[in-house]
Amino acid sequence: MQNQTLAMQNRQQLTKKIDYLQKVTVALLDEVKSLNSLKTVEVEKGITLEEVVLNFEIKLIKRALEQTKGNKKRAARLLNVKYSTFCAKVKRYNIQSERWENTLSLQK
Repeated sequence: MQNQTLAMQNRQQLTKKIDYLQKVTVALLDEVKSLNSLKTVEVEKGITLEEVVLNFEIKLIKRALEQTKGNKKRAARLLNVKYSTFCAKVKRYNIQSERWENTLSLQK
């Protein structure tokens, strides 16, 4: 009886560790995907600082929305900006946050 209890506890611990490793793996793959999306800026071809900053900001906002599955408040906190500022930028850059919100409603 005691051996069965011990075996069950070991299985539960193993399951928790596997779940944790799966989450870490997904997070690492997301980071690799994020790094791959950042392209080297070729200044020689004539690009302005304003364009680079704008593109980088848009990528950061999209990434924060991906990480928070479309939750704008959490995404704003993640980027350490006011919620109203974050929403204004999403609107100004025409970033479709519904993409992540629809994904959430499909999962429910």
